[in-house]
Amino acid sequence: MTPSPSSAAPSGRFVRRLGPHHFAYLRACAEGLDLADCARRYLGIEHGHEARTAHQEAVDAVRAVARRQGDTAWRLVGLTIRAPQGTPRPSLDAFAQQHGLDGFSESEVLKLYTEAFPLERQAARGQRLRERQLTLLRRLEGLAAETPQPTDLVAGWFDEALAAKLVIAGLLTLGALNARISAGGRWFAALPAVGIAKARRIERHLTTLLPRETQPTKPLFALSATPAVAVKEVVA
Repeated sequence: MTPSPSSAAPSGRFVRRLGPHHFAYLRACAEGLDLADCARRYLGIEHGHEARTAHQEAVDAVRAVARRQGDTAWRLVGLTIRAPQGTPRPSLDAFAQQHGLDGFSESEVLKLYTEAFPLERQAARGQRLRERQLTLLRRLEGLAAETPQPTDLVAGWFDEALAAKLVIAGLLTLGALNARISAGGRWFAALPAVGIAKARRIERHLTTLLPRETQPTKPLFALSATPAVAVKEVVA
């Protein structure tokens, strides 16, 4: 039986609205940085299985933007091909199978192959794929990245499970969450199953979305509502 759209919908979605932090994450991945470290820094995700899911969702979302724009280079988003110095050259078929390039044309596979295993190991040629990816990501960011606003619902920027906890605690928008965190103290006390470690992770992720609110400084001494010195009436 074919599942209905509602039953087939994915659970625990991490990417609902694309922000600059998603593109920063993908650029860091294109630079060859560790995916788990990138997910922790830019997406606020600690666990490995969650990082893998969030990575694929980010790749799929940005690829969809590229496809809607008719960009034929959409497959480059999230593509990771690393050939360390001294790695033996595989056959073209083995290379395509190893990197899941079944949907690529023969010319595209050959181009990626020669970039990964250039005949001349010059740095400029070895970085060509990375440069193409970064150029594509910068172009797509200009088209699709949304700047998070204080009035945005938390459901658009946090994963489903965490967003539900924030909403239950009355923190419906990014601005409300920002104000609660900026006020200090155990702001997370009303969130079920959220301890200090997870609260700090939420705080770090929020700083990638919004600047922290500055609390007004309290005066050292309260000002009196009435003048300290009464004005004496001058008797003529």
